[in-house]
Amino acid sequence: MNWLKRNELAVFLFLAFALAWWVWPFSLMNPGSTPMIPWGPMIAAFIVLGLTRGWAGIKSLLADIFRWRVGARWYALAFLLPIGITVAAVYLNVAMGHQPHLPLFSHPASCCS
Repeated sequence: MNWLKRNELAVFLFLAFALAWWVWPFSLMNPGSTPMIPWGPMIAAFIVLGLTRGWAGIKSLLADIFRWRVGARWYALAFLLPIGITVAAVYLNVAMGHQPHLPLFSHPASCCS
């Protein structure tokens, strides 16, 4: 256990890579599939914290994730700004004479079949 505490970053990096990419050989058989699991680093963090610091480390990580460090208006800005930029880009594109091609909104049943 002492070795794990001294090398927790290396163990985390190894686990994060291994948990995220273990499906790669299977994706070679099916090229249309996704060759990565995006939750690998989060799972690795919980494993390493659980082994090195116990439940206190996991609770501390969860508390840090859900602790708001800035005001709610900054979170609203971070959420709404990309939407506003997208709407402005579409508006400018239409204002310059381009007709948007939106098959998802024109024929919803045809896009998903």
